[in-house]
Amino acid sequence: MWRRMTGEQRLIAALEMCDDVREISRAGIRARHPEYDAPEVEHALHRLLLGDEMSDRVWPDHRHLVP
Repeated sequence: MWRRMTGEQRLIAALEMCDDVREISRAGIRARHPEYDAPEVEHALHRLLLGDEMSDRVWPDHRHLVP
């Protein structure tokens, strides 16, 4: 299937899979931390994706939320 796809189709499929993985990650964070509001879920996701050092550089005033 991948071999028959054009480069553009492969890129679109990869981006859709990335979006799916992020949504699954958000769902996991929400399941583990039902007390988090939507911005806190996003911050926890970014901390998970970027790591503490980069997350602290981008959002120095945010507390560390457990993903």
